[in-house]
Amino acid sequence: MLPNHSQAQLCLQRGLFNGLSRFAQWEERMLGLSEQEQQLSFAVFVEALLAIRTLPQATDIWPEGVVPAEARRRYGLPERIPGADGLLRTLTGDVHPYQLLYRPGRPALTRKELTPFLELADRVSQPLLVSNCNTLPATVRNRSDFHAILGSDLDRLDSREFMMMRRWLQGIGLFPERHPLPVPLARLFGEVNTALQQEDRLLALTATGLDVPLLALKWVESQGRGAVVLVVASTLSALRELLLYWRRLVTWSDLSAVWLAGEVANGVDVSQLKQADWDLPLLQESEGIRRFLNGRFTGVRVILSTLSGVRLLARAMIGGAPIDLGIFLDARDLAGDPFALQDNHLPLRKRLLLTPAFRQSIPGSADAEGGNKRILHLL
Repeated sequence: MLPNHSQAQLCLQRGLFNGLSRFAQWEERMLGLSEQEQQLSFAVFVEALLAIRTLPQATDIWPEGVVPAEARRRYGLPERIPGADGLLRTLTGDVHPYQLLYRPGRPALTRKELTPFLELADRVSQPLLVSNCNTLPATVRNRSDFHAILGSDLDRLDSREFMMMRRWLQGIGLFPERHPLPVPLARLFGEVNTALQQEDRLLALTATGLDVPLLALKWVESQGRGAVVLVVASTLSALRELLLYWRRLVTWSDLSAVWLAGEVANGVDVSQLKQADWDLPLLQESEGIRRFLNGRFTGVRVILSTLSGVRLLARAMIGGAPIDLGIFLDARDLAGDPFALQDNHLPLRKRLLLTPAFRQSIPGSADAEGGNKRILHLL
């Protein structure tokens, strides 16, 4: 995949991507350009950002007006979508229109400014809003029919990612990059994999300071092409932190992820975390989940969910194949809600239950004969 925006080479010639370590530096360079040049430069910036972003990984990015006729025929795309500044196609074949809103000084976006995008969200599924601004109107932020990359997301970009964006704009390809596990973690990783070959349910006690998110990523990657993995965390906030951490570790990934909206949200999930805080599409109906599970994708599909979202997943799975692996990042949550432990509710071929070394009884952790499932101490 190569850059499609007509201004990409001009941005490189101007040195807009040279030596960047913070997005604020890029915004400072915009101050010397006209308003039109700022908007065009931001469009180039976003194309490069979407190209290097993982989870989801883009296979095609078409700024407005450059969707080739062959792609329109092959994927059934319109020549132009009113209100969209471009189209993004992911590894799983999903197509999301995106709209750009760049504002010097990052003022709070108004509903009037967002009207074209909201009209777009009324017509198509999960469009992407990309803006350097941080604040959306409360009435817009409470909507769940779009996903967004905002200024706070751009502020997390570092020098490595800016260098990747520059290399991509220069036509230098991106290559898969895997971070090797430190020796102690590699040993634990191998022990769990060996145990999972023999057991369909494994309880692992984790020590304080253990890099559980990294181990979870490696367990997901090890499942092989075509596998489906469920990752369950206590809160949506914890899932979002997990996703952000994984992205720092993966370059050009063959993983595809979605997150599920639970029926019952509480605490931080209801008061602070909204769809607008994610740049990952939300699935909240059974049909969308089934499309993700049954789509033609040769990589590993990852479903991020809380326990409340698992019930939505279970309904979507009725009549379908079991999920290959379920990773429960804090199995203590299951003490009060054992729904996800029962195959007649949620068919999983393997379950990996992680819990801090201080362990309490977890319903369903016994085998069919009433004995304890195998317990590993990851210390």
